[in-house]
Amino acid sequence: TKTEEPADPTATVEETVAATVPADGEPGTITAKGTYTVTDEVAAQDGDAVVARIGDAELTNGQLRIYYRSALSSFLNTEYGYMMMMYGMLDYTKPLDTQISGEDENLTWQQFFVKYALENWQLTQALANEAEKAGVTMGEEDQVYLDTLGDALKQLSESNGMSVEDMLKADFGAGVSFEDFLAYQRQYMIGNPYYEQVTSEMTATDEELETYFKEKEETYAAAGITMESKLVDVRHILVQVKGGFSDTQGNMTHTDEEWAECEAEAQAILDAWLAGEQTEESFAALANEKSEDPGSNTNGGLYENVYLGQMVEPFETWCFDENRQYGDYGLVKTSYGYHVMYYVGYELNWKQTAQTDWLNEQISRFLDEVVEEYPMDVTYENITLGEVSLA
Repeated sequence: TKTEEPADPTATVEETVAATVPADGEPGTITAKGTYTVTDEVAAQDGDAVVARIGDAELTNGQLRIYYRSALSSFLNTEYGYMMMMYGMLDYTKPLDTQISGEDENLTWQQFFVKYALENWQLTQALANEAEKAGVTMGEEDQVYLDTLGDALKQLSESNGMSVEDMLKADFGAGVSFEDFLAYQRQYMIGNPYYEQVTSEMTATDEELETYFKEKEETYAAAGITMESKLVDVRHILVQVKGGFSDTQGNMTHTDEEWAECEAEAQAILDAWLAGEQTEESFAALANEKSEDPGSNTNGGLYENVYLGQMVEPFETWCFDENRQYGDYGLVKTSYGYHVMYYVGYELNWKQTAQTDWLNEQISRFLDEVVEEYPMDVTYENITLGEVSLA
């Protein structure tokens, strides 16, 4: 038998390094290209290449790049997108074609957002088609906006020391023209009035909402929402307790004298209101003048749709007293100081929640049906994206 030669310890071992950009996937799907990013020179050359069709309507690379960047920006500006970044599931400082999507493990983030962009164009085109069929036209203000868009962009770009072309390139990548941006804006403004008209007519009776809520009652109960849950509207004027000292744990402690001074100041404000008209409007005006709560001292001290668990306990106890009536007033002591309270009213939480969820379902069903009427034919091999920094 042949014996193997011992390994040469001085030999160089060739390491296999995984590709940073995934290989091309299945033709005819969003994975057709592992990366859609090209050089600026290539992007500029194929900006007019058609990448998708719906009937006679065509989407070019230049227009797709606007939908792509808009989809990405919208996602990053949501709380969910922010959490994706916070937990390291999306790193916008790195190329998106090198990261697996946290939404779909079979796609990169770039592929995910290209797919998202194509679907947004399909929906926008479908709504525009439906608007034209229904005879719904854009408003005069929208038409004026489109007519003056060129001048507005020119003025904006000049104020930033660049041309319109350079500004569009910075925002959306190379190969995006003013005509692309104008087409993007026009398409939205054609379909949006139709969308608003249809959705504004989506209303449910109280009986329908109650039936809807009861069908999902267990789910709502798990979220702490029952038929008795309230959302309270209340106005208040906060007088913060002054002075105090911090203990070793950083907790503030105040003397009895400091609390007494705070209460006296709050009582003086309440007495001043009682000496006047004693209306909600006069209370709101006093709140704007006297309240030390930065979250409400510019809107008359108003907090709307307050739910249990949102505020500190003494504040909530006063608000959610079952005997509370419109116009009730009083003083409440919390860790922040003394609150001069004015009760506005409440509505049942279940009804507002059911109304929101019911409407969202109706809108989602409507949009799905509209899109289904207008199938989209995509030529993935034609899609290219210019390089755009997100950092």
